[in-house]
Amino acid sequence: MDYEKWEKILRKEINLPQDVEEGMRLWYDCKQNYEEESIEINWTTEEYCKSWKKMSEEKASLPGIHPAHLKCLDSSTEAAEVISRLALVPLLTGMHTNNEKKELT
Repeated sequence: MDYEKWEKILRKEINLPQDVEEGMRLWYDCKQNYEEESIEINWTTEEYCKSWKKMSEEKASLPGIHPAHLKCLDSSTEAAEVISRLALVPLLTGMHTNNEKKELT
């Protein structure tokens, strides 16, 4: 796959050929007319800790952290506050650890 060409298309440096499928053209038009809006992503420490309560321990984890650790975490502690804020970093910055990148690919 020619990723450089895709990057050029997304940067509006080249146009799509005329014989492209309609679905592709609609997607392309959407991407070309996209205006980045700031999205506020936030949660309280209590909300973050509560979100882990129903998570299956066999099917979910974070790098170095098992769901059981988060399920028993007291949301009123400093540790919970730190973990909750650190969990926001990849969502706000788009940056991930090397372990997370391996899991995503």
